[in-house]
Amino acid sequence: MKAAYTAANEGRYSEAEKYLHSEALNYIKTGWGVLWLKRLWDKMSKNGNIEKIEIIKEKIRGEGASVDFKKHFKDGETKNISVPLFKEDGFWKIAYGSQTLYNIVQPLFYKIGVTKEL
Repeated sequence: MKAAYTAANEGRYSEAEKYLHSEALNYIKTGWGVLWLKRLWDKMSKNGNIEKIEIIKEKIRGEGASVDFKKHFKDGETKNISVPLFKEDGFWKIAYGSQTLYNIVQPLFYKIGVTKEL
């Protein structure tokens, strides 16, 4: 999870996408297109402004897990996040559901003039 956010923060989107569960990745690419993957990561990193990621708590149960962490931004803002993880092909992957992904990028739709629901 930390590696995904670090890669996205540095603009290495293709590396960051490797940490997304295949279902989340497919949802983004088929529902919105590959450009929205960049926009998603930019939104979550405030356009590359993460200064530090602090892991607060990790909970593993079988092939599922969750990580609670705090993003520290360069402007002094902090944001607490809880990320679901699911083991896929032996690796932990970020397993955001479709509604969570939509909620993250929905403000971007309105910002660029897309007003229809997906």
